[in-house]
Amino acid sequence: MNFWFVSGYPPLLGDTLLDKRRYAREHVDHLRRALMFEPRGHKEMYGTILVDKDIDEADIAVLFMHNEGTIDSIIMCLCITFLTGHNLS
Repeated sequence: MNFWFVSGYPPLLGDTLLDKRRYAREHVDHLRRALMFEPRGHKEMYGTILVDKDIDEADIAVLFMHNEGTIDSIIMCLCITFLTGHNLS
């Protein structure tokens, strides 16, 4: 089952991507758990959160979430971009 949420996630505060990941873990982790765990999710579920970029040269910044927490990974971002056909430019 695939589903998309395109709005409603609160802003993640912080100056860097790591700060935003820490903020997500400390302040809104209940939302990750609600989305990633059953009955909505499953143990292999992954999600993405687009956040404000902290590097001028970057096009976007993304946090990935799964059943154990959040990660930041360019490989997953590229795979999702190619699989969904989205153009990030």
